[in-house]
Amino acid sequence: MIPIFDVSSPRGALTLTLLVAALLTIAGSIGLAEPESTLPPPVEVNSGIRGINSEQPSDFYTYRLPVGTPLAVVLQSPIGSAVSQVGDPVEAAITQDFYIGSHIMISKKARLKGAVSFLELPIQGRNALMGVAFNQLLLQNGERIPIDSYIKTERPDHLWGGQLTPGTEFKRVTHRVLGLGTYNKTVLAGEREMGRHLQFLPGEHLRVILTRPITVVVPKSL
Repeated sequence: MIPIFDVSSPRGALTLTLLVAALLTIAGSIGLAEPESTLPPPVEVNSGIRGINSEQPSDFYTYRLPVGTPLAVVLQSPIGSAVSQVGDPVEAAITQDFYIGSHIMISKKARLKGAVSFLELPIQGRNALMGVAFNQLLLQNGERIPIDSYIKTERPDHLWGGQLTPGTEFKRVTHRVLGLGTYNKTVLAGEREMGRHLQFLPGEHLRVILTRPITVVVPKSL
């Protein structure tokens, strides 16, 4: 039986207020009432193993090599216009440790991998033309980094060879110099000689220039 309170009297109003408070207390203890605040769900934090996008301490350094960075390498594969074909693999070794401050960013144990990218056989009057492109940097830990690069040569197109050959006949030519008079000089003229092949043996020192920035991540312990 539900008791009836005369809320018009002070005694009845007080009794009703106390009863409502007791009911709310019981509802909150059994989970029927909504809590005043809710904790946010846990957030999974990236371990930041490379020190990128993480506030946690990292055991790695991240470096960025800009366009134009030179790499001194020594050829490991024999190549030549007489024996090589376009696409033949070529490998070179870094000749010295590459430092940023006191940290070794690229070890001299690293390797460059690439291929013969251009080849024209010698012809009469011109030596052979040849090019190599390195497209991968293999670090000491086995990581492979794609690169774009060229080998510094005497030519603006970064190829080797292509020199004109001398003529095969001697000819006397008269030169006139203003204020000094004339003089004769013997030069090679006529048909030019047959061009020569190019050959590069292991141990040949090369200078490789990066044409695209690369990012290298190395442990702080090195």
